[in-house]
Amino acid sequence: MNIRERLKALGKTQNWLIIEMKKRGVSVITSEFSNILSGVLTTPKATKVLALCDEILTICESEVKNDA
Repeated sequence: MNIRERLKALGKTQNWLIIEMKKRGVSVITSEFSNILSGVLTTPKATKVLALCDEILTICESEVKNDA
């Protein structure tokens, strides 16, 4: 499942994820984030952003799973 699908399943937005990344020291603007998710940007920063997104979403998904 890709990041957009995972966000939708959790009822979260891309802006929420951008804020969560900023809390962890990675800043990204909305248009840059969209290009990363679309695969247009494949820079080292994009790789770091995707890895952090996966980490944040995995934590959130496990919290939802534990609450169920």
